[in-house]
Amino acid sequence: MKSPRAKAVPVRARLAGVRQSTLFQIAAGYAVGAWIVIQVTATVAPAFELSGWFLRAVILLAVLGFVATVGFFAFVAPGRGRQQSGPERRRTRVVAVAGACALFAALIAGVLTIARTTLFGEEQVSLAVLPFADLSPGRDKAYLAEGVAEEILSALGKNSGLKVLGRSSSRALRDKAGDPAAIRASLGITHLLEGSVRAAGSDLRLSVRLIRTADGAQEWAEDYRGTGEDVFALQDKVANAVAKRLSVMGQETVQTASAQITSAEAYNRYLAARRIARARNEPELKRAYGLAREVVAAKPDFAPGHALLAELIWLLSDGYNNYGSVPTAKARPIAIAHARKAIQLSPAASEGYAALGYVSPPQESLKPLMRAIELDPSRSELRMWLGISFSQLGRYDEMLEQYREAAAIEPLWFAPLNVLVQGLAAAGHFDEALSVVQRFERRGGAKGQVHRFMAHIARLRPDHSAAILHSRVALAADPKLPYIRRTLATDLYMLGLPQQAPAKIAEEFKFNRLFYDGRTDEIARLAQSNGDEIWNAPDGEFVVHVLAARRDWAALVALHATAPRDSELLCNGVWQGPVFAIALSKAGRSAEAKALLDCNQARLDVESRMKARATDLRATQLEYRRASLMAAKGAHADSMAWLDKAIAHGWIGRPYSSRLSDYPQFDASQENPKFAALQRRIDATIARERAEVLRDLGAAR
Repeated sequence: MKSPRAKAVPVRARLAGVRQSTLFQIAAGYAVGAWIVIQVTATVAPAFELSGWFLRAVILLAVLGFVATVGFFAFVAPGRGRQQSGPERRRTRVVAVAGACALFAALIAGVLTIARTTLFGEEQVSLAVLPFADLSPGRDKAYLAEGVAEEILSALGKNSGLKVLGRSSSRALRDKAGDPAAIRASLGITHLLEGSVRAAGSDLRLSVRLIRTADGAQEWAEDYRGTGEDVFALQDKVANAVAKRLSVMGQETVQTASAQITSAEAYNRYLAARRIARARNEPELKRAYGLAREVVAAKPDFAPGHALLAELIWLLSDGYNNYGSVPTAKARPIAIAHARKAIQLSPAASEGYAALGYVSPPQESLKPLMRAIELDPSRSELRMWLGISFSQLGRYDEMLEQYREAAAIEPLWFAPLNVLVQGLAAAGHFDEALSVVQRFERRGGAKGQVHRFMAHIARLRPDHSAAILHSRVALAADPKLPYIRRTLATDLYMLGLPQQAPAKIAEEFKFNRLFYDGRTDEIARLAQSNGDEIWNAPDGEFVVHVLAARRDWAALVALHATAPRDSELLCNGVWQGPVFAIALSKAGRSAEAKALLDCNQARLDVESRMKARATDLRATQLEYRRASLMAAKGAHADSMAWLDKAIAHGWIGRPYSSRLSDYPQFDASQENPKFAALQRRIDATIARERAEVLRDLGAAR
């Protein structure tokens, strides 16, 4: 016999009953459990690179489970805690179990995802876009083939679900494309995109194929045909097809920067200029500049053209580490104007912000560079530029962070690895620096670059004999390595072995070469009329040392007057700011001298805080600079104490002179008995390291 239907109970009464029953405790416990699960998921998911959808799924299931559970007990299950019949108890248990399942279903899925990733090695989808081949009849469209590949790479790099290898590292894989398994083992790349461009007359064909590195199998291939004017749309089609094929398509389709232009002829000039500009020498940069001007003249609304022109204008200036002779005061405003024009034309593209950050003073470069990185995270040079700006502003931890990110994007390109290794070694992180070099070597990095990096580490430990050994190996492996002759000559000079130096130091190191040739009179003469050249030369600090060693205070004051207004060189200690302060003080300009010393003190304090966190500190230059600053301030006892520490850690005067008498800031301490004792310790270190070098040279023969 069926039991009589229960009398209807008002909603308010049912809810009141819930609070009086054990079901309220179940609901409260469910809410607390759901909150804990959500918090744990939010914390753990990023560590295992679980997508945002996973956390959203956990939250949604938890909420649905809570609503279902509370709703059942409030409106379906009997209220006020009366004794339930057998069928009612079964329904209660079913709903409770369903709610618990809803709460933990996503968590179980997450555990399975993590287990699959951890135990079976599932990797994040990653892609290397190899340089496209030029199959044009005349084989004269290499810049177009390269540009198309880079545009596709850049577009795909904006997709947050896809890890894309940087363009320089992708170019380095050109000769290894026949061994996908090795690429996978070395770099963790899951897919390769190969392609070719054939341009004949007005006809254009792009052929692409996607390869799995796990087994070298072709996963997808397609041909795209059109005219030269269609290159922009074809690039977008390829980028979107690859993203879709790899299942990383976002809500919006990806779009290449070339979509901003409608002229194939202007676009070809733009690509050619961009390719030529990589040469980084004045003649080629001028060629690229001419092409970039033609692009802007033909298509004044093409934002990347203005951005490229801005960078070329700056590269052709006489700024520090630039390649031309246009005064920076004239070049910078023009370059900034073109960069801002690029931003105005295309505020959602990275090129304009990148150019503005590159050509601006350090303190004004941070915001545009950060915006450029946000818009195009595939360009590692943006992170290098940002790291350099942080360095110039004394923000060294942030500098290292950017250098690490740049090296992660471009694990086979020497440029970000070079600044990262030097930055780590300068901070005392020698173990990490060494691991970076070893990883680069395992991935097939060039022998010359490997030993160049090892020389950086040895020099900053400091271990000059090891630095010389690595530099010699690097130079023998690749005579075209930048700066290697200069640094090797400096190391040998400091150990009293100038005759062992390379036969020729590159012409751009004029003052360096004159100094090591003993032609200091010529340097002093050049200092009288070449102030602008000295400040913009990569080795101008040697002029400062010569003038200081001669106690030529008037010449130092005159050189100080020609310093660029936005120069960081006087404040960062490399150019002996305290020596200039002494010269200004002797000229009666005590306020300027004090301001310069205060600037050096502030910069040194920032560097000291950073280096205090280093794991293996050998901050010889830092301690020498502290000694120099104390001496310029008249704190001679403190100066000798800091100089003692520097020498204990291996400071021998590099790169100028091992004779303490050549440093005028220590003149007041020359009568101190400690002064002569410190000089003897420097001489002993040099003798020991020189003997090691001569032994290595003898063994090499």
